[in-house]
Amino acid sequence: LTKLLSATVASELFRDQDIVTVSSTSVRVDGQKQTLFIGERITIGNLIAMMLVESSNDAAYAIAAYAREQNIDFVARMNQKAAALGMDQCTFTNPAGLDDTAFCSATNLLKLVRSMIRTMPQLWAVTTNPTLTVSSVDGATIHQIKSTNELLEGMEGILGGKTGYTDGALGCLVLVVKLPDKDATLVSIVLGSRGRFADTR
Repeated sequence: LTKLLSATVASELFRDQDIVTVSSTSVRVDGQKQTLFIGERITIGNLIAMMLVESSNDAAYAIAAYAREQNIDFVARMNQKAAALGMDQCTFTNPAGLDDTAFCSATNLLKLVRSMIRTMPQLWAVTTNPTLTVSSVDGATIHQIKSTNELLEGMEGILGGKTGYTDGALGCLVLVVKLPDKDATLVSIVLGSRGRFADTR
């Protein structure tokens, strides 16, 4: 869920068309899944999409590395943005949410989600995509990305959401749905779950 904040900060700092050259420090950052390639040139907009749809840890680190090249401490900016939103029960330590010493409450995550929907609707809309195709700037590398949110293709009225998981945090899921026959939405936030999709349903 940290990537919701990372995407928000990245969108405020950079243009979607800004180009990032992926370095070795942004590849296989979790020691498991590789979603980017060393030397690949890819836009900020596509990296944000990879973060929000397939929850790419590499993309989050690539954006933070790009910020560092601009002399910007990306994680510091994340914490500043959280404070500005009144998220006083949160501390972020890296751009992908891989560190279990970081924390945030459901109440504070709700402030972030509401802010995204209100001020960055086009960014929030990215989270509704079950699949997306993005490519490197030269078109040589094609990424077929699939959402980690299993509910997108089996539940009515979804207006977006984001998954999260670490061994310490367990399963997490934010989901926003339109209430049937009402001009209203419902935001569900599940943390620390062993069955996040069933719990959210």
